[in-house]
Amino acid sequence: MPITRRHLLAAIPALPAMASLPGCASGPTCGIEPLGTVQLVFDQGSLMVPVKLEGIRARMLIDTGSERTTMDPFVAGLLKLPDNPTHLTRLTGVGGATEVRRDVVLPELSIGEATFNAVSLALVDSPPIKGPPISGLLGSDLLLPLDLDFDFIGGTLALYAPGGCGGEPVMWSQPAMRVPLERSGRLAIVRAVLDNTEISAVIDTGANGSIVLAEGADRLGLRPGSLAGDPSTTGHGVGGKPVAIHRHRFQSFRVGELAINAPILSVSDSRLPGIDMLIGLDILRQQRMWLSHTAGAVFFQRTGPAFTRRV
Repeated sequence: MPITRRHLLAAIPALPAMASLPGCASGPTCGIEPLGTVQLVFDQGSLMVPVKLEGIRARMLIDTGSERTTMDPFVAGLLKLPDNPTHLTRLTGVGGATEVRRDVVLPELSIGEATFNAVSLALVDSPPIKGPPISGLLGSDLLLPLDLDFDFIGGTLALYAPGGCGGEPVMWSQPAMRVPLERSGRLAIVRAVLDNTEISAVIDTGANGSIVLAEGADRLGLRPGSLAGDPSTTGHGVGGKPVAIHRHRFQSFRVGELAINAPILSVSDSRLPGIDMLIGLDILRQQRMWLSHTAGAVFFQRTGPAFTRRV
């Protein structure tokens, strides 16, 4: 049977938006505006959320480590999206770069109660995955104006339009740790310490595992010989391209008050200017995280009796 637009998107299970806001605190909310809460879905190492593309249910990766929102070319063809005649895109990431392609324009994209109109989308092949397809990924070009509450333990993502609280997580009832953010383009950068060496790291919900990149390896004095005895494997980079990585045990990792002893992290020879590391879901999923470019900070909340963890 040929695959049609109806068959493709009807195969994606309904993931309704949730009306309740977990962990809401009493007291002033400073005009912060809730924009809905949706389910976070972990599938084969990827973090996905339900969206609507012109009212049609779909699912997309949520990727704070991508500067652009993208769509799979096959899905764009099924939706018969028009080209954007003024915008060409070539994405660079772990594993290399995509070919130059003209963007397409999606009339309406919704996540929770947040709706974006006339969205210019870069065309990038979605990573291979079993089951219902991934329509694309939500990048920082759309997410940047929002405050995002990732409750990884509860499996929800709450979206907010920032109010007068300066991006503070006023909806949380428990204390939070504040880590200052820097910006590299649209990306959220934090200062971290790996094996007593200060590095720059991207908060990257699109990365299944944390990765030390070439500049970070250089800063740490890691040479190919020091990785020769480490297990090696192949991951997937931008556009699903294969990436060779080594699994290396470090002494310690710290960002703010979050400390991890003897973590095993991936090391790649991919080079992204000014970025030493991607902090991925292996670390982020053990916390609750409020990401606010408005506040210029990311907040972490304790999720258990001990906040020092081994990954």
